[in-house]
Amino acid sequence: MTFAGHLVMIVENVERELLAAEGYYELGMPGEALSILESLSLQFRGDLRTRSLLVCLQIDAKDWVGAAETAHNLVHDDPENAQHWIHLAFAVRRRDCVTDAEKILRRAIQIHPREWCIRYNLACYAAVQGRKSEALALLEEAVALEPQCALMAREDPDLITLQDELI
Repeated sequence: MTFAGHLVMIVENVERELLAAEGYYELGMPGEALSILESLSLQFRGDLRTRSLLVCLQIDAKDWVGAAETAHNLVHDDPENAQHWIHLAFAVRRRDCVTDAEKILRRAIQIHPREWCIRYNLACYAAVQGRKSEALALLEEAVALEPQCALMAREDPDLITLQDELI
């Protein structure tokens, strides 16, 4: 087999492994997904797709330190992906505090002005800090971008102080 053929075979095998890991994650089997990621050679563990799955697994495991580190690196390497910013803020909120998470999303909204989830999370952060009118305005903006998030808001404990104002 040629070197190129061998390389193609390795890449195809890694692709199958990543698909399997993603499938395990979606099936609610995080241990199996993590085992697959850990079995990948170091050169493939740095792949954006691998690290994106890893941060989800770390968040699910409440590994806030690991999740914040992984998400921070993802934001650095792929700032155009809004989900990396959201994951970073989520982990930092739990590892550190709401105000630090809010700073992250204030930067993110400059890059992703049409991302409803960033506005939604900023609404949550404003609400838990007692800034009710700001929270309502941000939530209204989020709902304008994604109407379905209005349903989430009714169930979100961070937005409990806004329940009387929610439609």
